[in-house]
Parts: sequence; C-alpha cells; structure tokens
Amino acid sequence: MHSESQLEQFVVFKIAQYHFALPIRDVLQVVNCPPQTSQDISQLGLMQLGQHMIRVVDLHSQCHSGTFAVEPGSGSFLVLTPSPQGGCCGILVYEPPDLMEFSVEMMRSLPRVEPSSGVLRIASHAAVFSHNQVTTTVFLLDLPQALASPAAASPALPAQILS
Repeated sequence: MHSESQLEQFVVFKIAQYHFALPIRDVLQVVNCPPQTSQDISQLGLMQLGQHMIRVVDLHSQCHSGTFAVEPGSGSFLVLTPSPQGGCCGILVYEPPDLMEFSVEMMRSLPRVEPSSGVLRIASHAAVFSHNQVTTTVFLLDLPQALASPAAASPALPAQILS
C-alpha cells in the first residue's frame, strides 16, 4: 500500500540571492517594517514594534559578500520568530515572503564543514524545486545557529529602514 508523505507549510523568503524556509510553526507573524524613529536604537540592532523592543537579525551580511544594496523605494518586512532567549526577533527581508507546502522528506541534510561560512553556517537542509523549467534551491534556516552567529548581531541596520 502506498503511503502519502505528510505535507508541511513553510514561510519562504529571499536573503541576498538565496531562498530560505522556516516551518510555519516557527513564524509568529510577518509585518511591514516600520520606519525607525530612533537611529540610536537601530544602531544596536533593535527595533521598536508596538510596545515591544525586538532584535533585528541581519542575515544578509552572512549570505552576501560585500555591502548589500537595497533598491530605493523597496519595502522591508520582518519575519517575526520566537527568540531562544525569550520574546521575539525579526528577520529583515526586502521582498514579501511566500507560503509553500512541501514534504519534509524532500529536504536533504547539508554537510557540515569546518570552518563553515555563509549559507552553510545558517542552514541545515536544502530542497530543490523545479517549476516551468526554473530550478530553485530552498535552504531550511537553522534559526538557533543563525541567531548565534556573530554576523547576525550586526549593529547597523540598512539605511533604508532608518528614514
């Protein structure tokens, strides 16, 4: 008898030229990035969101060599996730995330190499999708590892959200 694999939902977002996924159970909310009112706070990698002060995680610096330029006028979004220390943190993305459904069995474990850098430092698995002759690799974000990375604690947020 054929058993169907169980599908799970993932929030997929683009960082630099890579696509990352988080299980929907690990995403609290996706919100428009509010304009920053205090440059001092944003220099610390923090952002006021309603009544909450959240840590903003810069994954762009971990995935992209050199400086990351944002198109003028482009929107910013925060993918809000629980923080291992309590509260929540926001992953800064510049395109609206997508909701995808696929089987966890499609994910293949990435080899751990030392010293790891870039995507291999913050992703644990990858899946390859083909649609209309376009092949896309989606990396499963290892959130605890991404938050522990020194580059994630980048003190300066991109200038576009400081206006």
